[in-house]
Amino acid sequence: MTSTMATTGTTAMKFDCPLRPFQVEAGKAWRGHVAAGRQRGLVSIPTGCGKTVYTLSLVPESGRTLFLVHRDTLATQTIRAAKRVIDGIECGIVMADRDDIEARDLVVASVPTLARQPRLDRLIESQAQYGKFRFVVADEAHHAAQFPRGRQIVEVA
Repeated sequence: MTSTMATTGTTAMKFDCPLRPFQVEAGKAWRGHVAAGRQRGLVSIPTGCGKTVYTLSLVPESGRTLFLVHRDTLATQTIRAAKRVIDGIECGIVMADRDDIEARDLVVASVPTLARQPRLDRLIESQAQYGKFRFVVADEAHHAAQFPRGRQIVEVA
């Protein structure tokens, strides 16, 4: 069982979900990568092996997180999973007509929505008031690059 406790903003979060051995090893490798001063990296995990849960296990220790998805269904699934595995997490969503970014530990955003410059600008500007994103995750990263402003979206933090 992995249990990580951290405080970001005003929220105390605790990840409490069993991880598979390869997820634990991937977490150690990621932490080593970050400890070495690297700010970007790629983790590749096969379909059905728990990429979302693995990534969510890093949120409490990483700080305010932007989780980019390319489909609306993935946004709602990610928020549901976060609420299930991280006690005390505050989630927000940016997609369609929703712009729920205020003081959230985790903001799940639709890449097609952020491809609209005014929406991306609002998200970037929100960091001055609510804190910088310390961890940016691009689920299905190859999709992020296909949209207008894809690189700018990924480089928000």
